[in-house]
Amino acid sequence: TVKKMAGVDGVAGGAAAYGALQLSASEQWSSAFARQGAAAMSAEAQLPVLAERAEAEGDDDEVYDDKVSQDHLRLLFLVSLYSKPAENDEEKEIWIRSHAVMVLIFEGIVTGVLNYDYSSCAVAIGAERVWMNLSQEGKDDMDDLREMKMINTIKLSTADQGSVQAYQISFKGQKLLKRKLTQSSQDAVNSFCFTADGQPLHVG
Repeated sequence: TVKKMAGVDGVAGGAAAYGALQLSASEQWSSAFARQGAAAMSAEAQLPVLAERAEAEGDDDEVYDDKVSQDHLRLLFLVSLYSKPAENDEEKEIWIRSHAVMVLIFEGIVTGVLNYDYSSCAVAIGAERVWMNLSQEGKDDMDDLREMKMINTIKLSTADQGSVQAYQISFKGQKLLKRKLTQSSQDAVNSFCFTADGQPLHVG
């Protein structure tokens, strides 16, 4: 099952317990520039793609309100449970890895919360290839949220010379959830993200 292959289990703790990437805003930029130099950034160490705070607070906040579906909102709320943008340079950025998002999407599908199809395929995670149940529709909705700047993305090199992509809800995404997310959708996502005793699922 995907749970065994991708390491899903119940654990106590906050977002830091999910194996999330935690970097301060200044650490992200300074580490990338220190390794590569401003004029020599490669695909192995890319700067994070962040929705501008000023843009998140602009007059176009509601431009996508009629374009997001229930699945978009539930998926965005799912990402918000496992990530957090820093309010200032002293706070830590919290991100969720892309493969962890795909595992949680599958959990949402099999529980009937997310209305997507899925199929089994081989995926590289670090130096290994594992079989996972992935949803192309879920991935497409993640791309939609990124294009609407509801989520931020970052791509970093790993110790084994690979790369990892991670996601984070943006400030604009947080405001969209406050405007549009219903209590029933929030409860539906919580139903598969938390165990019976109220502990969050851990995706390793």
